[in-house]
Amino acid sequence: MRLIPHLLLSTTITITSTIINTTAGDAVGTWVQVTPPGLNMDHSLARGNNYGVQDILVHPLKPAQLFAFSCFQGVWKSSDYGLTWSKISADGGPLDLGKAWGEVIAPDASYMLACQGDGPEYTSAFRSTDGGVTWIAHPTPIDPYMYDIDPQDGNHVVCSGHNSDHLAESKDGGLTWSDAGAIGSGGSNYLHFLDSSTLLSVAQDERGTWRGTKSGTTWTWAKVSNQRHVHGSHQLHVERAAPATGSSAITAIYNPGDLGIERSVDGGLTWTNVSKVASNVIIATPGTLYAGKSFPAQRNSEIQDPHFQHAVRATGTAWSSDPTPAGMINGPKCMAVTRKGSTSILVTGNWNGGLWRYVEP
Repeated sequence: MRLIPHLLLSTTITITSTIINTTAGDAVGTWVQVTPPGLNMDHSLARGNNYGVQDILVHPLKPAQLFAFSCFQGVWKSSDYGLTWSKISADGGPLDLGKAWGEVIAPDASYMLACQGDGPEYTSAFRSTDGGVTWIAHPTPIDPYMYDIDPQDGNHVVCSGHNSDHLAESKDGGLTWSDAGAIGSGGSNYLHFLDSSTLLSVAQDERGTWRGTKSGTTWTWAKVSNQRHVHGSHQLHVERAAPATGSSAITAIYNPGDLGIERSVDGGLTWTNVSKVASNVIIATPGTLYAGKSFPAQRNSEIQDPHFQHAVRATGTAWSSDPTPAGMINGPKCMAVTRKGSTSILVTGNWNGGLWRYVEP
């Protein structure tokens, strides 16, 4: 993957990619596989539904701490910026029984929410208040698919349903939920808050991307793009000129999907395609936007091109493709970025490809 340090925006640097023993410490400018030995990557686990890591969260107040959510193997934690990992949730706990395919952490880290897709209590939001060690089920009106937390109110949470066209909403940090009506884009949506009363919903099929606005207790939806999310994954990126104080603070939104990358500079009302390369996740360091693509491999031997690409964050309109890191099987289902002092560190969870880490030069 070719990276552009934010202090040298006019210079491109080609980085070699290899697998390095995780005990070697930080390897700058090189993708490193950091999958812990105890994390089972066998796709046949749990009736062929094991895809490894489903999601990665960074502790909002402690950047050294990251949390990885897996298929049927609970929650794993790193306290050294993603270099080493250990399981923290109890064996046999509720997150060992399903695929945790949608997770969030409160801005003050007071709680986490997780899904338990395919598990016995799939119509519940699982909530942790001890950093992911124990989880309590809270009933929901839908089968939770993913969550998002209001950037202006940490207790305001929304949830989409797996193969459901309805929105669920919580005002108490996921303890109780109400049905907030149908979403225009139909089932299996990824939701993204723009502000307390504005949502983007990205569907998996031709129903595309919809923008929801709330008045009182009612959400109204309008289709704004044909963009659709890649199966099983979606992370868009919102650029804000200042701390989240409303939609006026948003300067750009990048929405990845099967149609490439689309960009909006008017709060999600209209969109322009800035890359034709399909992707499902976008993250940002101070100087660079990064995107990649993944899809659940049906066999461990399958290799999916991660379609890594990058753009200068200051503009975001010119994207360049990057080479596939050597040894990387499948691309990123999820991506996280954290900061160690002035250094940015990227961590990805790849379908059947484990955890990977990159320290930006």
